[in-house]
Amino acid sequence: DDLIELYDAEIEFMDKQLGRILDDLAARNELENTLVVFLADHGESLGQHDFWTHGFMWDEQLRVPLILSGPGVESGTVVPEPVSLVDLVPSLVSQGGLLGMSLEPGEQLDGQSFAGLVTPGFTGDAFLQRPVVSEVHNSKEDRTGRPEALFAVTAMPWKLIVEPGQTPKLFHLGDDPGELADLYSKEHPMVR
Repeated sequence: DDLIELYDAEIEFMDKQLGRILDDLAARNELENTLVVFLADHGESLGQHDFWTHGFMWDEQLRVPLILSGPGVESGTVVPEPVSLVDLVPSLVSQGGLLGMSLEPGEQLDGQSFAGLVTPGFTGDAFLQRPVVSEVHNSKEDRTGRPEALFAVTAMPWKLIVEPGQTPKLFHLGDDPGELADLYSKEHPMVR
């Protein structure tokens, strides 16, 4: 209970700080012309999978808020497709991006733009559903039992988690959103 209260206090603190920024932008009449992007670099386990922090590849740690508000963003839009944080910069600055900027000829970015998923009447490239790759690197001296490195590939509804030197784990997120039933076998078609 104490850990959940501490986490709730962190959320409340961040909410107040974001409120201060938005209030300041509104007071200067700049809010309606400002694209606000709110995101996190990782989620948090609050007892799921018998763990109380982050540094693994469970969905409660990988699914993070990515909230956009402002010019060019359709209010109330919820995007069901998985996107990656690496897609944020292309969504802002690529052809038809939310900031109205363009890359220099020949310049490329990792990721792809998801601007078409949040912009009304968008005429740019369609968002191509593809696997989302995640990785985490923990300190060798970690005393919480987290592995030094973990990798995951999510190709909805499937997710494969790999820890070097260990048997991978495979989950069907549609049937098992809590990632409790490991379906891994070398013969499984998704593993192959």
